Amino acid sequence: ATAAAFTALGGAADGSLDKRAFLDAVALLIRGTTADMRGQLFKGGVPGAFELAFFAANGDAKADFDAGPLVKGFEEFAQRYAEANSCEATLDVEMFRRWCTADVPSLHEPVLDFVSHKLLNTPTRAGALAGRVSAASKEKLAESEVLTPGAVFALSCCDARCQGGWDRLFSSNKDGMSFDAMAKSLIGYEGPTVVVVQDADGNVFGALVSETWRECGVFYGQPNSVLFSIKPSFSLRRCRTDGTSAGTDHFQYLK
Repeated sequence: ATAAAFTALGGAADGSLDKRAFLDAVALLIRGTTADMRGQLFKGGVPGAFELAFFAANGDAKADFDAGPLVKGFEEFAQRYAEANSCEATLDVEMFRRWCTADVPSLHEPVLDFVSHKLLNTPTRAGALAGRVSAASKEKLAESEVLTPGAVFALSCCDARCQGGWDRLFSSNKDGMSFDAMAKSLIGYEGPTVVVVQDADGNVFGALVSETWRECGVFYGQPNSVLFSIKPSFSLRRCRTDGTSAGTDHFQYLK
């Protein structure tokens, strides 16, 4: 995270720091457009960009944070984009900006807040919760074998509903391998819910929904529902609501 921060803030490969480059980098992060900020973040390298954002949000350079799933998610996004647009897959800054817009739109927010608040002593920005894992949430996450602080960081950078504190409603480790028990723990909870599953091969995936779960014989829910993959790669699948395919109004179902 230190090396990424150094590079993203105007540092050179030989370890030197040009004061003008540093001031320009800080000014861009403070006053630049979102595209500018993502471009500056990219200068630290793709893995470094994620490590820097995690460090800026949580202030723990020694945390067990694995940037691998995010890096792989970016690479897979570039491949899908190339196939859809009949072009060559490139891992350049423009592709990085496209991926941020699609999957992790708040990735730059922790770095922006770190620079403005920690370095310039300005008031904490509204986006300061992006990427942050609270101490209370860390304690709850420590009980989970599938949802890590790194996963929560990525999810909170992709959707504001995942920012702030987390409540553990159900854990198969503590509550048993019962779908009925899981359903009962979800029903009536007023707030966005994240359901995360790990399969027999170690893949981790899940869903984020906004509407309160309830038992009924019909589909319901909101079009901002999201399917996601955490491991082996981080990626999102947002709902299609353009009416071009069947089932575009089917988001949640529990019976």
